[in-house]
Amino acid sequence: MTDNHWLVYKTHIFFVRSLKITVLQTVKHHHELNEFTEKLIVKMNEMRQYFSLEELFLYKNYTFDDNFDIIDIGGHIIIVWSIEVLTKFLKTAFGTQIGERRGTYAIFIIFHEYCHTVYSEISKLLQHLWMEYGTLNVLAQTPCSCVRKSVYKHFAFNRTGTTWGVTRSYDPDEILTNVKLIERPSVNFNGFPLKVSLFWRIPNVLKSQPKFLSDNPIYGDLSHSKGYAGIDAFLLGNLAEHFNFEPIIIQNKEREPFGRVLDNGTITGSLADVVNRKVHYSPNGRFLKNYDTRKIEFTVPYDSDKFCMVVPKSPKIPAWRTLFTCFSCVTWSAIFLVSLLCVVFWFWIGPSRQLSKATWQVYACLVGIPVKIVPTLGQAFFLTACFVFNIIIIGVIDGAFFTEFSTTVFYGDINTLDDLYKSNLPIATNYWYLVGDDESELMTKLKTRVVPTHGRSTYDQVAEGLVATWGRKQDLDRIIRIEYTGKDGVPLLHMVRECHSSFLIVDIVPKGSPFLFAFNSVIMRLFEGGFTSKWYRDVSSSIETEATKGLDRGISFASFTIYDMQAAFRVMVLGHGCSMVVFVLEFVTSYVHT
Repeated sequence: MTDNHWLVYKTHIFFVRSLKITVLQTVKHHHELNEFTEKLIVKMNEMRQYFSLEELFLYKNYTFDDNFDIIDIGGHIIIVWSIEVLTKFLKTAFGTQIGERRGTYAIFIIFHEYCHTVYSEISKLLQHLWMEYGTLNVLAQTPCSCVRKSVYKHFAFNRTGTTWGVTRSYDPDEILTNVKLIERPSVNFNGFPLKVSLFWRIPNVLKSQPKFLSDNPIYGDLSHSKGYAGIDAFLLGNLAEHFNFEPIIIQNKEREPFGRVLDNGTITGSLADVVNRKVHYSPNGRFLKNYDTRKIEFTVPYDSDKFCMVVPKSPKIPAWRTLFTCFSCVTWSAIFLVSLLCVVFWFWIGPSRQLSKATWQVYACLVGIPVKIVPTLGQAFFLTACFVFNIIIIGVIDGAFFTEFSTTVFYGDINTLDDLYKSNLPIATNYWYLVGDDESELMTKLKTRVVPTHGRSTYDQVAEGLVATWGRKQDLDRIIRIEYTGKDGVPLLHMVRECHSSFLIVDIVPKGSPFLFAFNSVIMRLFEGGFTSKWYRDVSSSIETEATKGLDRGISFASFTIYDMQAAFRVMVLGHGCSMVVFVLEFVTSYVHT
């Protein structure tokens, strides 16, 4: 290898955090590989490059440690005798290690027998590394073969006819003249078809644009998101536009589209699509938490939400109970006790020695009924105190009646998880695994109330007072306002104020995805610019406006006319007539007695 070759590789690994040299040994060619490795180490020392060295043997039981740092952007130099040997190593756990590290690779294949097949064999190898392991930034060379000068690199985002990917060979002088030839992949994917797992979910992913946003130029073009709207779709569209890739939507129609790891190890939903590398990206925002698998990675967060419990709304307090609810039981007991003491005291100092008459006189003073009493000075002071007591108590009761008839009053709602447990409501949910890590005493007790969900809507069952369930706070706010509000404007559901936990919202990619860092850079800028929160607010408000505009709650309205006031005048005339009759009867009775 010439000095120009070393300069090429020095440029290739210039920005890596760390460097690791891996020698894939075989029994037959052990000495040849060691000789080349020693020369490489000498060059590394001349470059003042720190590195680590390891040897792997096929005849040993090589085990793979799954606990390494998956955010690996270090440099890796692989020294191997032939492509056949490397292929055998890739079938072991070493292949998994390559597939789950985003690294900068340099592969030295010491020997190749046929010169005319070097390009095709290395091209197949580099394409295999990309297709199977997502390894993108790789240089390969056969330094001891008849084609020793050429350096090979695979470009996955270059189209060749109907297929994608092309391998090019360069001379070291050509690379040193134009270093951009071996730079990390650019932000232009040239229309590369990127498989995306996406499922419909209001308001994050909509199949069409909301009506109130259709004329908005900001949201006019949905071609990059394949016609989908919502924060998750807009995020996908911006990534597709920025990196120039073609999203291939793979819809997930399972009952639990987010997916999870079941007790038997089966993985479901879009989570399975990502774990099994059927897709490159899942843009449906989900909670940042442990999903019991190390086969995925999370993007940077771009939103947050709370995981809350929703319960039936407490019923209204009947109007006839208003008098009893204006004071607490202790206050009512105190009022009764004060009234009793007033009766006893008035019976002791009052003009009458009849208990019934004394009781009536005190009752009349306390409630404001006119009664004829000629008190002494001391009795007048006592009656004045009774009148003041009457003004205070009657005023409070009148205010309570006014409040009752002007506002809607409910029984106490369930606002804590402890209150929920005491209510004995069953919890219908399939998402307990989201809070399954909490082994506190309260959550352990609540877990005993969990029942499986059935085909019928869980929220309908909650509205009927049968069960409680979990939900995202943002979703619950929207659902309660739009779908679960009665004809009188009273909500049918109530969200418990004490939410269990708050989560960051992220997307997921397969472990070791070469797209993660590129996607993170764009997502972070969109989040810091406030775009993600604006998208969610705009879509949610548009959906809510559209839903409430056409919402028919079964209430009919009519214009108010002067004829509608006849009843009030008739009642007034009837009252005056009754008062005149009473006045005449009093006059006649008084005349007869006289």
